[in-house]
Amino acid sequence: MDQAENPRDIDDVRSAVAESPEFEELRDASSRRRALYRLMAENPDPLWREMGQQLRDGRMRPAEMLSTPEYREHLRAGMADGLARFAQLVGVVDEHLRAHADGEPSGLDAEGGAEGNPPGEEVEDQGPILRRR
Repeated sequence: MDQAENPRDIDDVRSAVAESPEFEELRDASSRRRALYRLMAENPDPLWREMGQQLRDGRMRPAEMLSTPEYREHLRAGMADGLARFAQLVGVVDEHLRAHADGEPSGLDAEGGAEGNPPGEEVEDQGPILRRR
C-alpha cells in the first residue's frame, strides 16, 4: 500500500487531499453548494431529498427552508444528530490517539481491519462513524 492510501502523518494527508479531484471542487463555494444540494437530492430520507431537489433546481433558497415548520424541525434534528456524531468521532479519535501514544503509526492491518482493536471486539459501521459494540 502506498503513502496516498495509508498516510503516516499530517503532511501525507495534506498532500493526498491537495492531489484529489474533490479538492478542486470543494475549494469553490458554489461548487460546494451544488455538491451539497446534489447529496441532499439523492438522500434516501424523503424530506432531505425534497429539500435538496428544490435547492438544486433553484425553486427554493436556503433561507426559505426555515420558513417551513417541517423543514425547520428536520434541519434542527439533523444538526443535533450531526453534533452527536461529531462528538462520537472526537471520542473515537481521542481513544485512538491515547491507544497509540507511543508514536507508532497506525491505520489498517493487513486484512483491512482496524488496528488496535482488542481481541474479539467487533467494530460496527454506522455511517460515517464507527461504533464499537
